[in-house]
Order: sequence, then C-alpha cells, then structure tokens
Amino acid sequence: MIITNLNSLFQGIALTAKTVAGTLGPNGRLVLLENPDTLVDTTPFYVTQDGARVISEIKLPKNDYRYLGVELIKNAVNKLKEEVGDGSTTFTIIVNALLQEAKKYIAAGHDPIGISKQLKEIQDKLCTQLELISYPIETRYDLFTVAKIASKSAELAELITTAIELQGQEGQIIVEETKQVYVGLERISGYQLDRGYIHDAFINVGYTECILENPLILLTDYSLMSSEAIKFITKHNVNNSPLLIITPEIGEHALTELIEYNKKIPCCVIKNPSFPISRIKRLLEWTEDIAIFTGATLISKETGRVLKYLKLDDLGSVKKAIIKKNSTILLGGTGLQENINKQVYGLEEQAKWLKNDFDRERAKLRATQLTGNIIAIKVGGYTDYEVKYIKRLIEDALASCKSAIRKGVVAGTGLANLYALKQCSHNLLAYKIVEKALQEPFLTLTNGNKVLLNEILNYNSPYISYNVLTNKTHNMYMTGVLDTTETCQNIIKYAFSLASELISSQYIVIKERKI
Repeated sequence: MIITNLNSLFQGIALTAKTVAGTLGPNGRLVLLENPDTLVDTTPFYVTQDGARVISEIKLPKNDYRYLGVELIKNAVNKLKEEVGDGSTTFTIIVNALLQEAKKYIAAGHDPIGISKQLKEIQDKLCTQLELISYPIETRYDLFTVAKIASKSAELAELITTAIELQGQEGQIIVEETKQVYVGLERISGYQLDRGYIHDAFINVGYTECILENPLILLTDYSLMSSEAIKFITKHNVNNSPLLIITPEIGEHALTELIEYNKKIPCCVIKNPSFPISRIKRLLEWTEDIAIFTGATLISKETGRVLKYLKLDDLGSVKKAIIKKNSTILLGGTGLQENINKQVYGLEEQAKWLKNDFDRERAKLRATQLTGNIIAIKVGGYTDYEVKYIKRLIEDALASCKSAIRKGVVAGTGLANLYALKQCSHNLLAYKIVEKALQEPFLTLTNGNKVLLNEILNYNSPYISYNVLTNKTHNMYMTGVLDTTETCQNIIKYAFSLASELISSQYIVIKERKI
C-alpha cells in the first residue's frame, strides 16, 4: 500500500475540468473522441458537446494517481445525469474551483475542517434560497422552453412537450432507435415495474441502463440460492437469447455465475417485492400479472412448481426489457392477448365492488399496468452517430423537463446560484471560496468578463439572465436561458459534498501498482 497526499487526485479533477469546460453553453466547442468500436463503424473519431460523454471517455492508467480524481468525477456525474439529465460540465467546473480556492486558504494557515463545515452550511442555505426563487412550470410554453434549451432544437422540443402532455409527469416515455430516417411519436404496449437491476455489472447501455432484446424470462417467488436453474437455462438456450430473472433473492454463488454468463450473453436480475406472510397474496397478484403479460409460468409454492423441474416452456418473453436502477419496462409481452384482456376485465370488475379504498385502487393500478400504453419517441438518422447523439439529447431533455415540472426553473448561466449566495451570510470564510467557485461557469461562458458579471449582479434580481448568443441581459424567459431548480440544487449538493470530503482529508491510501 502507498500513502500519499491528495495532490495527484486534485490534478485529475483539474484535468477533467479543463477538458470539459470548453463544451459549456450554446457556444461550447466540440470534443473529438476516439471511436471505441472501429470494427462496426470505420470512423476513427466522432465529435460531441456532451460534457458527461466527454468525462466518461477520459481514461488514465491506474499507475497515474490523477486517475483517482477522474474516477471521482465520473461517479458523481453518473448519479447527476441519472437524476436530472444535465449539469455535468457545470458540476465539474464548480468542484475544481472550490478545491483550488480552498487550497489557497489552507496554504495560508486556515483550518481545513472549519472550511469543510462552512461549505456544508452554505450548501444547505443555497439550496433553500434556490427553492425560494424558483419559478414554477405553469404553461406549455414554459415546458417547451426547457425542452428547447436541453435538446438544442425547437423541433425536438415540440416532440418532447407533446409526449409529456399526452402522458403526464408520471406517464412513461421511452426513447428508441429506428431504422427509418425520422423522429416521431408512437404508442406501444408495455408493463412497468418499480424494481431495477441488482448489480451494476448488468449495465450494457450508457451509464445506467440494461437493455435486453427478446429476452427469456424466469419468474419465481423462490429465492435463487443455487445456480442449478441458471445452468439449466444456459445449457438449453440454443438461440443464445438474453435472460431476465425476476426473483425475491439471489445467492452470491448464483449471482457470480450469472455475471460471468453476462459476459457472453446479456442478462439481468431484478427482485420482485418481498412481502410478509400476511401479505403474500399481494406478491402472488403482482407476479401473476407479469406471468400473464410475458407468457411465463410462475414457479411458486402456491402453483405447486419447483425450480428443480424447470422446463424451457416455463419461460416467458418480451420484445424488449429496459432496466434501470429503480425501474423496469417490459415491452411487447408474448402473453396471449385473450388472457390479458380477461385479467384486465376481472380487475376492473373487482374495482367496482371492492369496499376497501386501498384494495380498489390496487385493482385499478394492476389493470392500468396490464393495459400500459407507453409513448416511444422513435429516433432515426443517416448515421449511427447521428441517431445516438439525438437520442441522448432527447433523453437529457426529458429528464430536464420532468425535473422542471417537479421543482420549477431559475435563471441560467449560473446567475441564480450567485443571487442565492448573496442572501447567505457573508461572515463565513468559506463564503469567499464559494463566491469565486460559483462565478466560474459564467466566466467560462463569457471568456472571463467580470465587468459584465458585476453589471448583471447589480440588478439584484433572481430572474435576470444573460444570453451568450445574443449578448443580451433580460428577464430569463425573454432571453430563453433557464436552468431547472433541481439541477442547480443537485449540482450544489454533489459539488459541495465532494469538495468538503476532499478538503477535510489529508492523505490517501492506495494499492501499489506496477508501472
């Protein structure tokens, strides 16, 4: 083991910030990334302005300890991207600025623990102030504006706004690739679960998704403690179909074997809800609905089936399974439509005569899930790169819109953060550190124009924003420059939390690696 200070780690964060800073804003520069799969696509490089994508491709050798700083940023960016779909570049710039400013004060003799505690104090106050100045999404135009900023396209924004109008905030919208050269909306049949993958090893698309095409589905309420059933399926899976297992629990040995199998054939495990014995009926209802939708046979004590006598005919299937950390969508179940209709009819009839409100609402929910209409935004293009680029834009814009609906919007270009900071206590030493750090995104956008920044802040209004393209300062809706409140809050939380931990640390213990 090697004990060293955090300088190399800080340098890794600074390197990441420098690489990604140029992509910030509408005038952001593109970054050329080496194509990792030249066997499929002969293009040696592709370009992107997506900060998260650039960060994900920064790779340093593990004997270069700057690699630790890069990995810390990657980990935080993945979480930020999953929650609000935006803010990766701004987050990285702010983290680096906080660390660089704090280092100056620590070098001058100030207590790092005290600075760390003050950062956390300011973090909480900033998030509260951002909520107070947040402007709610009230009209279609408000939502369209957010979508347009996030997707960088009025055409895509119109499509996204329409999809959200049709489905509502809680409705399910997915983004799918199509071979046709167009972008449009389509209603498809799907079943949504509030359970996701149990291990990151199953992720096979982007940062947070596992997508299985035409998977076989094993549905059971037995705990899968041994790998017997897995070995049976893998042995008889002559078509090499992907595999999805839905089980209350999976043992370490079985999970290890499945992760190993996943290297050859895509697969995933999600847990079904575990209820106490008094509520076992609800678990059976839930799994019964999935069985009907997928055409699977439920392997259960209640149905008299055991895993030992599993047959291939017991496995169900769907056209596609989209599995995230906390949710799963099953599209195009192969269960007989006649059985699905019969189950839906029975549930709707139950809802009419059930006296208990909870039971009645549950019956309605189950019927809705089985008839689940999901809107798919279909994305096509002339090249694989074009399709993937547009798809990412739409996914990020959808996340931004839903975030805006939840908590509203504030002025963009980092100005809302600076206004919120002015409402906090100026007496804390860390205030100066935070002030400089929060100025960095605006200064990056305007090539360091501090005079312009001071002029805008002198308006002392939370709703004043600046448009980099038109060089105009006005009301945030007139400039069309907004940030979602939740994005700003999450950037502050993640940036300040990471900076506080690193500032209060003195050494890092790492494994010795061969050069």
